[in-house]
Amino acid sequence: MQTMHKITIFVLLAVALLFLGCASPDTQQSPGQNPTPQGEGGQNILTVAVYFKGPVEGAAINIYSLNTDGSKNELLAGPVQTDEEGKAYFKFAQPSGRFLVESTGGAYYEDTGRPASEAYAGHVTVKTVNLPSGYTMRTLVPIENDVAAVTPFTEMAAALALHSIRKGASVDDAARAANIAVDQQYRQANVIWYEPAPAYEPARISISIKETREYGLLLAGMVEEARTMKVEPAQLAVALAEDWSDGNLDGKQDGKPINLKTESGSPIALSASASLAGLQAGINAFLASPVDATNIKQFPIAAAQVSTDPSFYIDATLPAWIDGQPGSYALTATGGKPAYTWKLKKGNSLPAGFSLSPDGKISGTGRLQNSVGSISPPFTIVVSDSSKPPQSREMELRIEIMPEPPKLEVQDAECEVGTQCNVRISSNVIGGTPPYHYVGYSSDKGQYPLDLVLWADGTLRGTPSTAGTFAMQACVIDLIGWEDCQDFSIYVSEKPTPEPTTVKRPPSGGEISCTPGHHAVYCDGRWRCCLNGWVCNNDGDSSCGPG
Repeated sequence: MQTMHKITIFVLLAVALLFLGCASPDTQQSPGQNPTPQGEGGQNILTVAVYFKGPVEGAAINIYSLNTDGSKNELLAGPVQTDEEGKAYFKFAQPSGRFLVESTGGAYYEDTGRPASEAYAGHVTVKTVNLPSGYTMRTLVPIENDVAAVTPFTEMAAALALHSIRKGASVDDAARAANIAVDQQYRQANVIWYEPAPAYEPARISISIKETREYGLLLAGMVEEARTMKVEPAQLAVALAEDWSDGNLDGKQDGKPINLKTESGSPIALSASASLAGLQAGINAFLASPVDATNIKQFPIAAAQVSTDPSFYIDATLPAWIDGQPGSYALTATGGKPAYTWKLKKGNSLPAGFSLSPDGKISGTGRLQNSVGSISPPFTIVVSDSSKPPQSREMELRIEIMPEPPKLEVQDAECEVGTQCNVRISSNVIGGTPPYHYVGYSSDKGQYPLDLVLWADGTLRGTPSTAGTFAMQACVIDLIGWEDCQDFSIYVSEKPTPEPTTVKRPPSGGEISCTPGHHAVYCDGRWRCCLNGWVCNNDGDSSCGPG
């Protein structure tokens, strides 16, 4: 992103490392676990990505340790400004527990409403939106994370967590429960870990997985809701966080109406449905707009509010089923008094072919009627603990069925120091929904080759400067955001040293006499006469040629 003027985002042919760290423990659907990220001397290494509808540039990021009441304690790092990709990078002393990342101000880019088809392939015309200078978003981050997303939805979770802390919950319990509540309410994999993909940018979407597309769509839907209400998006984001802050999504904060001002200055109260039906309407409006690039056909959030009580809650988010493949998923709960008993709420039913067992396992085989994917109507499950009398919690779920994901077959690459490398690493892709795009990540199989980049077309390019054996993880991403990743090796050899030219020296004596206009030349092991100015060709047949 440049300064605050209309700009054009070009096709991303190559992708650098994105979020490669460990997943947050605040989710049951984690993309992978790594050891706690530490630098030298027990320091945390953290990448922060700040997003509104697009990446936020110029935001001031500060990191604080937290007191037991949730208030800020020591400033651990900052302020650091985010770059044009919304990123800021930190190394700071490891705190004893969960810490606060706070973002203030900045600006983001968004689409102008002009379809990409009216520009040129893969390009989107965008404009820049300045956030209010005092606008703040927060994320409560586990110490296990080496990445943190900061968005209006992490601010909602932070506001809810601080409410629970004030009511007696520990910082960690409150933050974990709040993050999961926001994930479940809006069908997100993990709002504090995943970096959203701008939902209007085709080039970025093409190399983004399903989870990041859905996060970007959620942000775009919130901005669409603000447009419908004729209020500034940042003002609506503040109001929605206030709605979450007391644990009741009713358009009020601690029983008091939440008031906003329209762009014309008229007062307007936040509706009781703003955080649910209002946001769903915004999502649907964006999906119907000409600038939607997500390839998502529908995205229903939960219509009923999830539980926000950190003392007892359902902590599961259902994964998608693969078309034609049997699968099962065990629902889980946190708090209350184990053991738990699960059932469908009266009057609800699962989709055909699926069942729920008393121990919380949903099993079945999904069947698609088309090649795109399907999402079932909602059904509500109820979990009860072993208290006397038992406590119960409800949650609305849907069964999502997706086409079979792609399977990537890779081949190792061979390159040479100082020579341009141009190697296609994919030998075959089976299944999925074309077209395919590629992205490269670091691999735990070996060192990442800093001089080489895996481009979106699956070609490894660059000019290596160091010989050795390196490793990379290649991921193929299909049209709807399914991915498959495989490790491959890169063998970089030294550039061959040219063999020195051997000069055959004549033996002493034996030089012959030549006629005028010629001179004696020792050529390929014998003397011969060549025209003046000519030399031996050293081609094995003792011939001469122009020098």
